[in-house]
Amino acid sequence: METMHAVVLTKDGKITFEQRPVPRPGPGEVLVNSQYCGICGTDLHAPSLMDHFKEGVIMGHEFAGEIVELGGGVSGWKVGERVAVNPNGDICGKCSSCLRGNYNLCAFAVREAALGVQRDGGLAEYVRVPVRSIHRLHEGVSTLQGAWVEPLAVSVRAVTNSGFQFGDCGVVFGGGPIGLLMTQLLKNIGAAAVTVVEPSKFRRLEAERLGADVTIDPGEGDVSELFMDRQLKMPDVIFECSGNPIGFQSAVALAAPKSTVTVVGIAPEPLKMVASEFVFKELAIRGSFIYVEEFPLAIRMLAEGVIDVQSLTTSECPLASFEEAFESLRSGDESVKIMLKP
Repeated sequence: METMHAVVLTKDGKITFEQRPVPRPGPGEVLVNSQYCGICGTDLHAPSLMDHFKEGVIMGHEFAGEIVELGGGVSGWKVGERVAVNPNGDICGKCSSCLRGNYNLCAFAVREAALGVQRDGGLAEYVRVPVRSIHRLHEGVSTLQGAWVEPLAVSVRAVTNSGFQFGDCGVVFGGGPIGLLMTQLLKNIGAAAVTVVEPSKFRRLEAERLGADVTIDPGEGDVSELFMDRQLKMPDVIFECSGNPIGFQSAVALAAPKSTVTVVGIAPEPLKMVASEFVFKELAIRGSFIYVEEFPLAIRMLAEGVIDVQSLTTSECPLASFEEAFESLRSGDESVKIMLKP
């Protein structure tokens, strides 16, 4: 076990398959055998996000696996336990955000210590992980489901941040993994109706299968006009999960007075905002960034069968097939989430 295979982002923005030395855990760390790692939109766009990624980093931040070695001073854990990994869990504990409990806003955790972005992540056979970043998987949660905990935690926090109340009508822009998880969450916590706005017919059908009451193809026309034509009730909460500037603009235009637009997807280009569009309606535009303490709840939801992620896993591929997996997702093929198996 001297070397391992890994998917690496090179300094010139290329994603390559390399041999790397197997790491050893330091004090307060464990060595995790990464068994499933999901490909995220951030991974797909990594070559254009080099300002955020460390050169030569091993990619992958949605992963789960098994502890194979304990570093010095680690207690309460044992070799063989299965864990989901919070890639942003190595907080500094002393900045103003940490002291206020806003751990997701800790600059050290997000900008210097994030696994798969600044530190080596889960698209490799073995990963060094701070012990504070691991979460034990219940017996009823498979390791594949464990790799879904990270995006599910993102969705849970967004719903919590939105101010959603029982009986509200919700609209989700974007039927990708986060949007489809959001759809299930809203239906499970008592939304009167959930509408998903998504250009892909395949993903619209997935949304309907998972409980969406209505789906809309934004390619058919102005979303607000389509709402009026179908005599749909105006939403109380809107979630922008597409990361598309047009999606954001459509969400703001659709929003009813006094409602909330929660932005989860990060657009790769600046958003155009006209102040009158949200001032005159007294809209709340709210960002929701990753998670704080949502991992345990996400794991419990999976254990109780509240959220279906198995059917959203389009395929499982060996790590060596990463290029085909990335291309399948980039092409807009009939895929939701592809899991790589290091």
